[in-house]
Amino acid sequence: MKETMVNVEVSGPLAGLLTPDRLPGFLRVVAYVGAGLFALAAIFLGGEAADSYFQSKKTSAWPTVQATVTRLEVRPTQEVDGESGLQPVVEYRYSIKKKPMTGSFVPGKTTYSGEGASELARNALEAYKIHGPVTLHYNPKNPQEALTADSSGPPPLIFLGAAVVFLFGSFLWFKGWKHFSDIFRHRAELASKN
Repeated sequence: MKETMVNVEVSGPLAGLLTPDRLPGFLRVVAYVGAGLFALAAIFLGGEAADSYFQSKKTSAWPTVQATVTRLEVRPTQEVDGESGLQPVVEYRYSIKKKPMTGSFVPGKTTYSGEGASELARNALEAYKIHGPVTLHYNPKNPQEALTADSSGPPPLIFLGAAVVFLFGSFLWFKGWKHFSDIFRHRAELASKN
């Protein structure tokens, strides 16, 4: 089997640290850290999938009530990273045992930003009409807590699929960088023998 020689020159502040004998160890650290980050993302997404699944199971068992849409609005929001976005909001009213209640939800729990955000947010509201009906699942122990199918967030399979992708990414990252590490370790061993 013919060996492929890979020449890597490290310059800058890392030049003194990443000598040929230290490079394989550094690449192994990159492999483990990168794979660990991918794995953490997969665990987080897997937890979101489980949470979404159990939440949907719980709310689907709640009794339903017909609510009336009272307002459709696109609201500006401030994201955590400082960027602004637009949220479509549906406001509604309903009553449980003749007690009036109100609430609101964001269809799909989605915030739109960037080019075309305004149109996308308005399109998300097209399925609803003022004075039109919307079906709610409400918590019998706390009737003020009510959810629609659109307000329960993405289905669990989306989170689960993303978790699998990140887990596979973790494996590929680790194998790739470990392979580089093995190449440079082998070259270092050959160089020490000569």
